[in-house]
Amino acid sequence: EGERGGPRRLVGYAVSGASEEELREALGRELPGYMVPARIVLLDELPLTDNGKVNRRLLPSPEETAPRSGEAVAPRDAAERLLAEIWAEFFEAASGSVGVTANFFDLGGDSMLAVRMMARIRQRTGRSLPVATLLARPTVASLAEVLRDRPGDEGRAALVTLRDTGTRPPLFLVHPVGGDVLCYAGLGALLDDDQPLHALQYPDLEPAPQTVADLATHYADAITERFPDGPYRLGGWSMGGVLALETAHLLAGRGKTVELVAAVDLLEPPGRAEPASDAALLARFARDLAGLAGGDWNPEPAQFEPTGDRSPIEELLTRARHAAVLPDEIDAVTLERLAGRFLRLSRALADHEPAAYRGRVRLLQAMDGATAPTTRQWLDLLGDRAESVDVPGDHYSVMRSPNLQTLAAEFGKALDDL
Repeated sequence: EGERGGPRRLVGYAVSGASEEELREALGRELPGYMVPARIVLLDELPLTDNGKVNRRLLPSPEETAPRSGEAVAPRDAAERLLAEIWAEFFEAASGSVGVTANFFDLGGDSMLAVRMMARIRQRTGRSLPVATLLARPTVASLAEVLRDRPGDEGRAALVTLRDTGTRPPLFLVHPVGGDVLCYAGLGALLDDDQPLHALQYPDLEPAPQTVADLATHYADAITERFPDGPYRLGGWSMGGVLALETAHLLAGRGKTVELVAAVDLLEPPGRAEPASDAALLARFARDLAGLAGGDWNPEPAQFEPTGDRSPIEELLTRARHAAVLPDEIDAVTLERLAGRFLRLSRALADHEPAAYRGRVRLLQAMDGATAPTTRQWLDLLGDRAESVDVPGDHYSVMRSPNLQTLAAEFGKALDDL
């Protein structure tokens, strides 16, 4: 359900003597957090069609029906109280009254807010949780279970599940150059409910993967370990599209069936590029931060050359805060981890010579993003089963509302055409 181009949310309808909060709590014990409805509308009876099916057109809008209990579920222990306090800091409209079933994404949470929140949780608890934890545990109650039940830092496994139900072959969305996958929360919510959905994030491994080939091998292994038989569907934004193509090439080489690779705005042409300096990559990282924040900061690499006074990361932190693209919650430790991941993946991408994958490919190119010559080079490499579709937005706004709705519709068409 989505209104006026805004974010979608999951809404349930039930005939029950229990309250909405009781039903949500019961579902939360059986389902991942992202599958628990943001609202459950309680009815005296479900409207039916003449043949006995639920008549969706006659279901009332959630805005027309207030929750019957009328109150948020209050925190019930120290872990929930701590998280509710942190939630209230970031969602000012909640005015300190965040219930434990309030959904991070339903409240308006996005990728940068998730990074800020996890940084604040680390500051308050000493626990470093992967940002993608919020995909499966987007409420105070479900995230408190992690703090309560699994002491110690949680490593980042590659495979993250967004939706585990549905009858279609699974779809895997691969991370962009930042290494995180929370950017796919909005897209995932707009895809068909019958589409099982997973993401692949840059994992914690020792030694860390250094090349696109190494990453694609790890991702192909992670996919086939969980789903041995296939068929599969892959996708990704920016570098995620390049990784999806390479992973699909490996899977096909193993005799597996890949039905589709959907790549969103492949920004760089195929082929190796000259290696960039750390300062140049940090400047690119700064532009990426600004793009994700909806800003337009374009610093020069010279600003991040090492000096005797401050490290390049400290310089980046100071300048990014001044440019209003980084909030105070992002400290030097968090920024160094994010920048280190960005630099490592940027080098891997620059050194990559993509394979001529010959499967079915749909390039969803932002109208103000990748250039037409870049798209043509990709189509020439990929062959007759590849096609390109223009979608509105630039490289960043293509993944945000209202452009995201068009992107999701084109993504859905590519999946429906199979």
